[in-house]
Amino acid sequence: MLKSSILLMSCFLAALSACAANVVQTAHLTTHSTSSTTKFGTDSCSATAIGPHALLTASHCEAPTSVITVDDTEFTIMSIVRDGADHTIYTLSGDAFKDYATISTDELAVSDDVFIFGNPGDMEDILRKGYVCAVGSASYLIDLNGFYGDSGSGLFNTKGKIVGVLSALRQPMQGNVGIKLMIAYKLAFTVEQIKVALESK
Repeated sequence: MLKSSILLMSCFLAALSACAANVVQTAHLTTHSTSSTTKFGTDSCSATAIGPHALLTASHCEAPTSVITVDDTEFTIMSIVRDGADHTIYTLSGDAFKDYATISTDELAVSDDVFIFGNPGDMEDILRKGYVCAVGSASYLIDLNGFYGDSGSGLFNTKGKIVGVLSALRQPMQGNVGIKLMIAYKLAFTVEQIKVALESK
């Protein structure tokens, strides 16, 4: 009887594990098409479509230009919304995006899994998975292998919803030994700012 119970419990846990894996896999597939390489002049960052004509990226990626290139297509910037926490939403000309991500109002907790599709160095559209290793009042510290060019990458939870963007690399060193972590600030847009950005055209 005990052996049967253990077997049933093992099967149940295996099914739960498979179910969790499918949720994450579905989230990856859903968000993959929303992630973009965005060029401001000659500089390149990562970004995420959050509406038919709205693009979320890191404010420090900005350059003085009225035109940006998203995945090799040029768009005119119609409006800009910033939240003061290194996040910018661009409203672009036309219906730029067929697929777009949903912003989550849920906060992350330590050990939560997250993932990005970023553009590190000379590579494009590279999937990485990490987890939250510390939570501050206004930011998350993420154990995730990031690099220059990943700035602005949408940080997704396992439901495939966007909870922030990658903003900075943190690499404490002691002698020749260091540990590399990423910083993502909590989204600080008001509900009205997001609404205006999604509805403006």
